[in-house]
Amino acid sequence: MPARSPPTAACCAGAPTTPGRWPTRAGRTPSFRSRCRGCRPSAHPGGLPPEPKRCRKANTDGRLLFAAMLRYLSPRLQKALAALVAGVCVGLVAAALTWLRPEALETAEFWSYDARARYAAAGEAAPSDVVLVDIGESDLENVARNLGESWPWPRALFGHLVSYFSEAGARAVILDIVFQDVRQADDLMELAEALKASGKAVFGVAMPSKVDSARFAEGRWGARLGAYSDRDDGVEAAIALMAHGWKAYLVAEPAGGVRLWLGGKQSAEEVQSVLAYLGREPVLRGVDLAAVHPVELSEAQLAGEASRLILRERHSLEVDSAGFEVSRRAVISPVPVLGARAARLGNILQEAETDGIFRRHQLLVEHEGRLFPSLPLAGFLVGSPGLSPRLEPGALVLGDRRVPIDSEANLTVRFNRRDFDRVSAYDVLRSVAQLGEGEAPRLPPERFKDKFVLVAPAAYALLDVRSTPISDIQPGAEINATVLANLAAGRAVRRASPEVDAAFGLLLALLASLSLVGLWGVTRTLWGALLSTIGALAVALAGAAALSTWLLAAHDYWLALSVPGLGALAASLTTLLAASSLEQRDRRFVQEALGRYTSPVLVRELLSHPEYLSLEWGEVRQISVYFSDIAGFTNFSEQLKPERLVALLNDYLTNMTDIVLEHGGVVDKYIGDAIMAFWGAPLPEPEHAKKAVLAALAMRRRCCELQNRWQAEFGPLVHARAGINSGPAVSGNMGSRHKFNYTVMGDTVNLASRLEGANKPYGTDLMISESCYAHVKDFVETRELDLLAVKGKQKPVTVYEVLAEKGRAEPKALETARAFEKGLALYREARFEEALRAFEEALVLSPDDGPSKTFVERCRHFLAQPPPADWDGVWRMKEK
Repeated sequence: MPARSPPTAACCAGAPTTPGRWPTRAGRTPSFRSRCRGCRPSAHPGGLPPEPKRCRKANTDGRLLFAAMLRYLSPRLQKALAALVAGVCVGLVAAALTWLRPEALETAEFWSYDARARYAAAGEAAPSDVVLVDIGESDLENVARNLGESWPWPRALFGHLVSYFSEAGARAVILDIVFQDVRQADDLMELAEALKASGKAVFGVAMPSKVDSARFAEGRWGARLGAYSDRDDGVEAAIALMAHGWKAYLVAEPAGGVRLWLGGKQSAEEVQSVLAYLGREPVLRGVDLAAVHPVELSEAQLAGEASRLILRERHSLEVDSAGFEVSRRAVISPVPVLGARAARLGNILQEAETDGIFRRHQLLVEHEGRLFPSLPLAGFLVGSPGLSPRLEPGALVLGDRRVPIDSEANLTVRFNRRDFDRVSAYDVLRSVAQLGEGEAPRLPPERFKDKFVLVAPAAYALLDVRSTPISDIQPGAEINATVLANLAAGRAVRRASPEVDAAFGLLLALLASLSLVGLWGVTRTLWGALLSTIGALAVALAGAAALSTWLLAAHDYWLALSVPGLGALAASLTTLLAASSLEQRDRRFVQEALGRYTSPVLVRELLSHPEYLSLEWGEVRQISVYFSDIAGFTNFSEQLKPERLVALLNDYLTNMTDIVLEHGGVVDKYIGDAIMAFWGAPLPEPEHAKKAVLAALAMRRRCCELQNRWQAEFGPLVHARAGINSGPAVSGNMGSRHKFNYTVMGDTVNLASRLEGANKPYGTDLMISESCYAHVKDFVETRELDLLAVKGKQKPVTVYEVLAEKGRAEPKALETARAFEKGLALYREARFEEALRAFEEALVLSPDDGPSKTFVERCRHFLAQPPPADWDGVWRMKEK
């Protein structure tokens, strides 16, 4: 054989080749299996072509296989698949919307969340470690009447409150009040000293998103007052200036220390006026005011405003906010001297959701590159000495507590009942006075030990109210108290991620779709289907609502409900449309498939339950099969003209078919004069054998009734023989893709056909098998005929002749049957002489009894030629 040379041309698929080398993939040996079907060895020099790219036809193999699989699915699986596709499509849309969280749908989600939050709050008592001190109408009246002070109260009164709670051992004293107005310096200093002595006082600072710069414009004129080598001394001097409502500035000196500047004035004259006052009052000591002159401050000097420096240095947090988008805020500074003496300041301005409801609380805001806490967080930090907060992905870590927050440092508030521990501010002031007078206080100090005390206005004219999930009108102080309790407990509502919400929406849509298909498969009426649909949808939505409510109440977990619920509703409607479309298709198919060979009642039943009719593949059913044939049909068909024969057959088949349909059977086919019918498919029928036998008896009677008319009109005597067998068989549409029929197949069917033919040698007209006999023995009179092995079968079956329904058989026929059965018992014992006499006695009773004649001949045969010693009494037929 000559050596093959490597190819030099391109393969038919377009893969180039290299002379001297066979093209392979990753060193694999080329093979015909990996090549395109269009490649043939003969098309290439040397026999083996290079390995080409996959051909277009190969790329479609997967799609063709999938289409073929769909083609052969049962109706139920087709509906399940349609529901799955519908659920997936709608579920994916719901998942996408849940993940995107558009504002329009967030409103619906907020509404559902609020309902769940109210339920969860009802089972949660207010925290016991927070005490609310209300300044209500009665407090304003009592202070005005007894102390002669109207609102706003002197700052000294708040100093008494702070001192009382601090001395009582409170963890923190939180004043939910912004002190911005400058009053008497002595009054301010009294509160400032109380704040300094307490070391536990916190009050609010307003940090809005933006500030009207014109309103807070600073003058550029000021004066240099003095230098301080110790920065703390400079800060104290600045505080003394600020106590009188003047602006102070601290500028670092190159050699160390700070220089104090007076500033914020619009002109030199205003500066001179302040200097004149300072010359009269001992506000600052050690400052030679004679050498001080008004000057215009530079930008560097203006940047050293003392109140801002104190705010940044004393009240900001050393927290790394990388990865968080903390909102930037301006500051409306409180009275500087108070801000300087407070243990901490906390932001009091919070923004509501787009629908105006306060569900979240921003714990941290940014100002000039530094982070500042909200009022509740500031109070918690003061009440937890030594604790250093830090930010981690998705949480604010407070010691051993991890408080869930979002990317903007928002805490979703876990609301509780509004049964807070409340006291009256006036009662506290009375308790202060009572202690000073040596009396027992109205409110004992022990009540506030180790508690967070929050002081806030509660009078209607002063009340700061918000809308929350649990109330349309809730004081802001209660919200702050709730947030404070959340921080102390290390808990907050954690909203599920968009991915989790999306997965839940997809799952709920799929469950709704599949459950609807399952329910539609077992309901029998339209109203039942509609009610089951509504019920299933209600159960699915109620289950989702119960799950999400339980997660919120028990685990502080916010799982989306509105969009997944709407997705489940949309998936249900889509599923119904898809299932309805397939249902209509199935109904049309059933009508076309069964309308020609079954009863209208059966067709209507199948239209209601198309799952009983397997449209694409077979199902194993317990059935009874009937075969009948006209005796001697071949002979008289030759005697009749074709048109006369057709007329006779049509009349005969019509009458017999009517009886089959009346008894709930299905006519499978006509084979000339033969009829094949069955019971038990496609509709399950527990009494299939009884109905088949009763139908056969009715057909025999009808045939007897019409014999004379048929003989007079057509000539021949019409007599039919029938066989019935019961057992499992495969039912379904069988045939080719171009033409198929609904039929039954299997050994049960074959035996029924053989039994019909077995009537001829026995001279009977209705023979049934032992399996059929087991079902009907209580309803009909029978006699056992033989132990018979039909042609093609080795296993024998006991066969019976059906005489009549119970109570309708003639006495002579029953007597003959009993005599025959006596002979049959002797026959099986091989006592052929005695059996012969018994069969002859039966013939005396009924000279035309076919089975007795048959066994008389057999007995004579075995008397002449005895059977072998292992004879089992089985008669094996040689013909069909």
